[in-house]
Amino acid sequence: MNRWILIACLGLLACEPKLKETSYDPAGATDTRDKPVQHQVKQIFRPDQGKVSFSNDFPDGRLTAVESKGSNAYTLDILPENQPINKSPWFAFQAWAEQPDSVTLTLRFPGFRHRYIPKLSADGRNWSRLDSSAMTIDTAAGTVSFQVFLQPTPLWIAAQELLPSDSVYAWEQRLVEKHAGTKVRIGFSKLGKPIYMSHFGELSSRQWIVVLGRQHPPEVSGYIASQAFMETLLAETDLAKAFRSRFRIAMVPMLNPDGIDLGHWRHSSAGVDLNRDWVAFNQPETRAVRDYLLPSISEGIQVPFAIDFHSTDSDMYYVFSDDMHSHLQGFTGKWLDRMKAKIPGYEPDTEVTDMQSPSAKYFFFKELGTEFVTFEVSDEAPREAVRQRAIAGAEALMELLLEE
Repeated sequence: MNRWILIACLGLLACEPKLKETSYDPAGATDTRDKPVQHQVKQIFRPDQGKVSFSNDFPDGRLTAVESKGSNAYTLDILPENQPINKSPWFAFQAWAEQPDSVTLTLRFPGFRHRYIPKLSADGRNWSRLDSSAMTIDTAAGTVSFQVFLQPTPLWIAAQELLPSDSVYAWEQRLVEKHAGTKVRIGFSKLGKPIYMSHFGELSSRQWIVVLGRQHPPEVSGYIASQAFMETLLAETDLAKAFRSRFRIAMVPMLNPDGIDLGHWRHSSAGVDLNRDWVAFNQPETRAVRDYLLPSISEGIQVPFAIDFHSTDSDMYYVFSDDMHSHLQGFTGKWLDRMKAKIPGYEPDTEVTDMQSPSAKYFFFKELGTEFVTFEVSDEAPREAVRQRAIAGAEALMELLLEE
C-alpha cells in the first residue's frame, strides 16, 4: 500500500517506461522558494513475511518500496524527494535474511537512470565498492540489478559511503580542538540543525580563504576531498604553518544537514537546490553564510580565494574566464598548473563558469570579488586518488598565495 501511495503523491511516471530525466538545471531550479517534499516513511520492509528484510530507518537512508519477485529476487523502488530534480538517484538501505542466502536485488528509479555503483558495508563505516561487472543495467527501464549474500546481521548497501550530519559535525569539532580553531554557529537549517563556520590560522588576518561543502547530499566524494584539503591546510608542515600565519581559513563543511540526513537526492528539506539560492537567499542555510560574511567585508575583510566541493561523473573544475576581475585574477590557472605538476599524469578538465546560474560562485564573485573554484570530484574515483588530488590542490594553493 505504501508503495503506490508514495508514487501517486510524488506524481512520478512509474507506469510509463519512457525516461523523464531532466537536465543539470531542471526547470524551476532557480526558483528557490519552498516546494512540497514527499517525506519517505522510515520503516522495515518485510515483503515475504521476514524471510528477507530491508530498512531505511537511519540517517541518510533512502528506500521507498520493496516487492518480492520470488526465487530470492526483490525489486526496490527508489524515489526522489520531489521533482523536477537533477539526476542523482541516491539510495541507502540495510538488508538481512533469516537464513544466509544469495539474493538478487533490482533497484528501480522510475523516470531516472542508475548513477552510483553500490557500496557495501558490514558495519556502516568500512565500505567496499561492488564490482561493476557484477551489475546489470537496463537503461530503458531505469534499473540496476546485482546479487548480494545476506545473513541475519544487516548488510548496508548505499550509493556512496554514509557520512550523515553527525559524522560531519564530529569531524569539524575534532579539527577545531586539535588546531585551536574557533567554531561559530552562523545559523540554522530549515529543520533547526546548526550551520557552523569554523575559523583557523591567523584570526586577525584580513585575508580569508573560504571552503564550502555538502550543498548536495549525495556528493560524498567531494566531501572526502574537502576533508583532505582542510587537513592539509591545517597540517604541522612548514608550508602550512607559514600559510596559517598569514591567512584566516573559514570553513563551512556542511550547508545541507537536513537533506543529508533525510536521504535526499539533491535538495534541502525545503525541496530546493541550495546551490541555486545565492541570489534570492530564500533559504536559511545560504542566508546564514551571506549574513555572516557581508558585515565582515564591510569592515575591510577580503576573500581572495574560495573553493566549493561537489561531485559528478568525472573531475571537473569550474573556473572564471580571463575577463572576470577578481582579487586574484588569473590565479586559478596557475593553481591548476601547480597542482598538475604535483600529480604526474593528472589532467583535470576545466570549464569556464556560467555566471547566469545563481550558485555560490555568483555570490562570491559579484559581492566579494573572490576568485572562486567549484571542484567537482569524480563519483567513483578511488578514494586515495581523491585525497591525493585534494592534498596537491591544498599544497599548490598555499605555495602560490605565499608567493603573491
